[in-house]
Amino acid sequence: MTEKQKAIFQYVKFVGIAQTGEIITQFEHWYYNGYGASRHIGLMLGRMVKAGFLNRVKRGHYQIASSTRVVAKNKNQLKLF
Repeated sequence: MTEKQKAIFQYVKFVGIAQTGEIITQFEHWYYNGYGASRHIGLMLGRMVKAGFLNRVKRGHYQIASSTRVVAKNKNQLKLF
């Protein structure tokens, strides 16, 4: 998880259920004059949902995922590569 994703995760955790507009308003300072902030933050939220960090309650509303994804370890795999 990147630093920006951690900040968004902490914000959503604090708020409970956050709307996309609130998240963009909170973190648009990351981008020059807010240019492209809605696009980039929206893409980041989508990646966080896909990774299992957030749940999309309904369109534009996010909350912390109730459970994290558990990756089963293959007992035959001794090293990563």
